[in-house]
Amino acid sequence: MAPADAANDLKALIQSRHPVITIDTVEEERVDNLLQTVASDLHMPLFTWTVTHGLQRVGGEGPVYATANPQMLVRHLATLTIRAVFHLKNLHAHLADATVARGVRDIALRRSLICGCSWRRAKGSREPRSNMARGRFVPA
Repeated sequence: MAPADAANDLKALIQSRHPVITIDTVEEERVDNLLQTVASDLHMPLFTWTVTHGLQRVGGEGPVYATANPQMLVRHLATLTIRAVFHLKNLHAHLADATVARGVRDIALRRSLICGCSWRRAKGSREPRSNMARGRFVPA
């Protein structure tokens, strides 16, 4: 998929208010660049989250206090009123926690979340998965 096509497809998913968009790829830097383009085109700030750094606004001055913990992240996201793109890296690893899973579900009722970069490859393949359907977006 060409970068412009990927950006347009992802913008369409965000603008149509898909509650959760997952990106399954091994190319985290490519996804970061894609999301920066999309957020800029949509005139929305981009936030990223990792369990090691917490929630940070891209281009901002550091993480939001105490958001490295997934439970604290969902509590914080639930209080936000800002329209933004939220890239939650590897959040899927924490969805076994009922509090995190419920928090994501509650938040997704009000805004789109992008969960991505799970670092998995397609079975029997050396290439990342490539599929886009029903809010699941995977750049080729």
